[in-house]
Amino acid sequence: MEQPCQRSKLQLKNAQVTVIQANEANGMRASIHVQPNDGGPLQTYAIQFLQEAPQIERLSLEVENAATLKEDQTVGIKVLAHYQDGTQAVLKADKVTFSTTGEGDVAVRKGMLELHKPGQVTLKAQFEGAEGQIDLNIQANTESKVVQAIRPVSVVTGLNQEPSLPATVTVEYDKGFPKVHKVTWQAVAKEDLAKYHSFEVLGKVEGIEKEAHAKVSVEGIIAVEEVSVTTPVAEAPQLPESVRTYHSNGQVSSAKVTWDAIEPSQYAQEGKFTVTGHVEGTQLPTKLHVRVSAQTETGANISDQWTGSELPLAFASDSNPSDSVANVNDKLISFNDQPANRWTNWKRTSEASVGILFGDSGIMSKRSVDNLNVAFHEDHGVGAPKSYVIEYYVGSETPTVPKNPSFVAREDHVFNDDKKTGKK
Repeated sequence: MEQPCQRSKLQLKNAQVTVIQANEANGMRASIHVQPNDGGPLQTYAIQFLQEAPQIERLSLEVENAATLKEDQTVGIKVLAHYQDGTQAVLKADKVTFSTTGEGDVAVRKGMLELHKPGQVTLKAQFEGAEGQIDLNIQANTESKVVQAIRPVSVVTGLNQEPSLPATVTVEYDKGFPKVHKVTWQAVAKEDLAKYHSFEVLGKVEGIEKEAHAKVSVEGIIAVEEVSVTTPVAEAPQLPESVRTYHSNGQVSSAKVTWDAIEPSQYAQEGKFTVTGHVEGTQLPTKLHVRVSAQTETGANISDQWTGSELPLAFASDSNPSDSVANVNDKLISFNDQPANRWTNWKRTSEASVGILFGDSGIMSKRSVDNLNVAFHEDHGVGAPKSYVIEYYVGSETPTVPKNPSFVAREDHVFNDDKKTGKK
């Protein structure tokens, strides 16, 4: 039923004022009409009210067959939101946060309530600051059940470090939900922790005859990379911030390194010397082999992009679309995400190549290279390559500029044919 407009009239000394109140019928829009007594023009003013949505005051929970709940059952559950205006709405269970207290145990999955453990339990629900709860009594399931499996356990520990084995394991039955049981593990022999390998530990599970099995892997860094640099006489060498580490499980990663102090006398004249580095996460040292040379010359970076020409051109066999190969030689070097200026083949192929097609004054040409510096970027998604090879083109066929420099592998290009290129 449409709500009629309510009018109020006021008689002032110099004017007559009519107020039409705001309501749902007029869209919560009030208006004020002022008619001067001297016959002047009617003046109208509008006031728009914004109606705030009612807030949820509390939640209530309804559980199917709440009076006859039994362990291992799955029953329906409904969460009702009670609003300030007296209305109610059913909330989707996956949008609600649930928690439990008490001896029993339940879980809400896919909009249903799973009864995992018998006993008294209080199920609490929370949504947009509103809360509600229900007390449940779950009866034990007395049916005979047969153990099907004990879920295996796998832990990793370091050399000569006692493994952290869990206090419970999950047991699967032929009926009902998996149950958590306490477990007591057999003692781990010290000799089993003295070398890099994997071994098994057995555990006695409370309440059942089957034994639990835990796979313990002793892992760690077994070797670290040694690096070499060349520096001009009287100039301190650049010290790498990290080196590669080789792990017992076959993984190759990197770790920060702290170098011993270098005295200026060590690079005051031509010669060679070695610096010891201490690698984070291992007692294994690394070495920096430094060659001090007087035969150095500061030259231009002939790989940099040249304004007004496509050469020199960076190209790659394959690329992540978000990390253009043009970032390789755009003169901006960044080792973090501000800016994220790098080339990667993240989530692409396991192997990829990247290179520079040289030019002189914008014309493709051979260039002499006496020093090559390659920097690798690592973050949570991309790591340094496990291995790499430096190659240069010695083929007789003059290469052409790729149509799409970021995806040269897709083209019929001379760089894709090892027999033609003669790369070394």
